[in-house]
Amino acid sequence: MWSRKDIDGLYRQSHRAVVKRARMLLGNEAEANDVAQEVFTSLLEAPDSFRGQAGVMTYLFALTTKQAISRLRKRLVRHEAWENAVSTMWTYAIPPSDPALAAEAKQLVTRALESADEITTQIVLGHCLDGLSQGEVAEVVGLSRVTVNQRLQAFRSKLKEVSR
Repeated sequence: MWSRKDIDGLYRQSHRAVVKRARMLLGNEAEANDVAQEVFTSLLEAPDSFRGQAGVMTYLFALTTKQAISRLRKRLVRHEAWENAVSTMWTYAIPPSDPALAAEAKQLVTRALESADEITTQIVLGHCLDGLSQGEVAEVVGLSRVTVNQRLQAFRSKLKEVSR
């Protein structure tokens, strides 16, 4: 369990990295700062939430990603990083055939992500947006690499279904 002093030190040490991560996902400085505030507030409210299953920064990035995903779902951000992630997710499931289908692909990926559960969304974004290996994603979300692979395969199948 972390003390208030531990969390203050963690804040000073990692606040910039958390904001940078949130900004990358959200594309907005103000929202990134809000997400960072929410992350550290959640640590103050539940100081025993960190169980030591992953590194501290991995844990903070997972919390940041979760908060950012909630915001993305609410407003469906269309910034460059999000569009690149959508493109990556789309080509991950279906090899590109017609560049004119980009707008439609974006809508289909967005629909698939909206209907995905929180963990699957974290897995897909970690793998496709952040370029993490399945093992790294597994560490972030606290699942086995096999389970992460299964979730990615299920998401790939879901994309193929919605594209028909």
